[in-house]
Amino acid sequence: MVVLVRRILKIIFFIVLSIAIGRSFDIYSLVSVDSAIRLSYQLFGEGGQENVEAVYSLIDIVIIIILTTIAYMLVMKGIRYFKK
Repeated sequence: MVVLVRRILKIIFFIVLSIAIGRSFDIYSLVSVDSAIRLSYQLFGEGGQENVEAVYSLIDIVIIIILTTIAYMLVMKGIRYFKK
């Protein structure tokens, strides 16, 4: 039971951390419109507004998951270090 509660708390912490990182992350300042249009042509075959927004969303989600995973691992390692 304790293990289940601990896993659920870790999942909740990961979700809250990803929301915090997502709220502070601005994809439009990092990826230029030209780069998004080029990637849209490569992925979807056309560069319409909907496809460009889909590319921005895809890049945003991937970067947020990567940053959240790194932050989560660092926090968990820090907690293990200070527990000892």
